[in-house]
Amino acid sequence: MGWPLWVRRSWVSRHKFLTGAGSLFVVFLLLCVIGSFGSGDSTSSSSSSVVDAAATRTIKASASPSPSPSSADKAAAEKAAADKAAKDKAAAVKAAAEKKAAAAKAAAAKKAAAAKKAAAAKAANRRVTMPDLVGLKLNIADYAWSNVGLTNVSVCRTPGGSVPLWFSHWRVIGQSVPAGTRIKVGTEVCLDAMKDSDM
Repeated sequence: MGWPLWVRRSWVSRHKFLTGAGSLFVVFLLLCVIGSFGSGDSTSSSSSSVVDAAATRTIKASASPSPSPSSADKAAAEKAAADKAAKDKAAAVKAAAEKKAAAAKAAAAKKAAAAKKAAAAKAANRRVTMPDLVGLKLNIADYAWSNVGLTNVSVCRTPGGSVPLWFSHWRVIGQSVPAGTRIKVGTEVCLDAMKDSDM
């Protein structure tokens, strides 16, 4: 027959697209290299002049002194600082005065409470002479025990358990503490009373 059953193709024929792309890339690189040789001097000179100009501006900027604040700005700053210091001092003085006043008020209240407690204790321990209330009408007996300072006197017993409503109609017929006895003002004193109409 004489026909070959297997045809061997080269890599280039099998990869036509890659071969074309690679050829274009090589041509592009060659053009770039040739172009850089032609304009190398002008580019380097222009770039060096730009660098020199920037360096000159930097040197001038660093050499020129920074503008000093004006006298008006300085005076305003000093005034603001003085005002703040005065305000802080006034606040501190006010706080100290308030603290001192609060301490004085607390001390006065404590002293008054102690004095009141001492007076109450002294009053409770005060001794008086028990008056003779037997035979007196209840309204007169009430005046007598209140006049000496007794604070815990009451009618405890009556015939039939009646409660005296009109003291002027009742009379004392007995007392739990004998007349003439020295007792504390808060001592409990119990009275026996009878209605005048029942006597």
